[in-house]
Amino acid sequence: MTSRDTILASIRRSLGVSGREAPRRKAVADRLREHPEGVVPARGKLAPKSRAELFRKMVEAAAGSIEEVPRAADVPGAVAAFLRAHNLPMAVRRGEDPRLAAMPWQRERTLEVKQGASDGNDLAAVSHAFGAVAESGTLMLTSGKDNPTTLNFLPDTHIVVVDADDVAGDYETLWRKLRERFGAGAMPRTVNWITGPSRSADIEQTLILGAHGPRRLHVMVVGETEFMGNRGGRLHRDDRTLGARRWVSRQWICCVTRFKGRHRAVWGNGYTELFFLDEPTALAAGHRPCFECRRRDAVAFAASWAAARQQSVAPRAAEMDRVLHAERLDGRGKRRHSLPIDDLPDAAMLALPGEPNSVFALHGESLRRWRPEGYGDPRPRPRGILVDVLTPPSILAALAQGYRPQWHPSAAGLSGRRP
Repeated sequence: MTSRDTILASIRRSLGVSGREAPRRKAVADRLREHPEGVVPARGKLAPKSRAELFRKMVEAAAGSIEEVPRAADVPGAVAAFLRAHNLPMAVRRGEDPRLAAMPWQRERTLEVKQGASDGNDLAAVSHAFGAVAESGTLMLTSGKDNPTTLNFLPDTHIVVVDADDVAGDYETLWRKLRERFGAGAMPRTVNWITGPSRSADIEQTLILGAHGPRRLHVMVVGETEFMGNRGGRLHRDDRTLGARRWVSRQWICCVTRFKGRHRAVWGNGYTELFFLDEPTALAAGHRPCFECRRRDAVAFAASWAAARQQSVAPRAAEMDRVLHAERLDGRGKRRHSLPIDDLPDAAMLALPGEPNSVFALHGESLRRWRPEGYGDPRPRPRGILVDVLTPPSILAALAQGYRPQWHPSAAGLSGRRP
């Protein structure tokens, strides 16, 4: 008899049962089959945007940090930036998760990426969560080679990637999704729920982070980013109708709608918000990335701008604004530039001859008709013609030098995914 058998036999004697009683066995079988749900707090029953904001708030309340990463391809750069910001060695360990494996880690040439379970000598690890719970800021991670459990506990810094679509309001939703994904008899051996970094407190209530696991938890939420911007000030009247002005200064910027939990009334004080379908749309209007809420993108844009001009130093925002202001305006109207379509880079916006009232975006070897709700079906890209280009020439040059704007999911033909 094993120790387990001894313990279970002792429990049965105390309860006065044998373990073979039909009613008891049926009760257990029914519970395993029916999966009764517990009480679901109202706090998590929110619309997607509000749920995402609650998740951010609860992660930070649990002493974790969180950022939004527009695309999965941007994760390696975000990981490298996080390590540099915290003066950590440029090395991480990850599992075999295909979502992590598909990311372009090779672009970060100074970042060493190891694979497999941790032996305790890794300072930082990257995992991909199965999902997250907004009501408590909790991450759900499953065991296995894709995301070894050792990465959850041994490294001092744990970076967890989660898709925005996988942030649920409550625990029950994720348990249901887990059963649907794996099926009966194939569930992962272990499910770890992680809320903030590891912590412990003594009898005097002295809190210590990293007592039994990572001292630092950083969450990267990957998903669709929504864009807004402004033109340097207020363009609307008190009754929230537009006045005669269409800009206040040369500072036309493209921002994200969510940044550090800030909230403001639309068309309130300070400036008039403009909302864009995606970043190629904002660029076509002559808006550059904001250096505050989109600093990483703004720095990349400035570097591409400098490369196009063979400048050794990236330009300041005011310098770019001065050039763009001349390129985007024709008097008080929008300036269009007649250019050969063969010379245009990806993400350029244009109008075709004979279709002056339609706008198209160059997307690979295709054209995608722009619509307020998203892009239309692809059509072949014509060759050897002149087109009216909406995107200012300096922005075209930055695109040609490798700046990668963030597209609306419809450009890829897959809802919620970016090209």
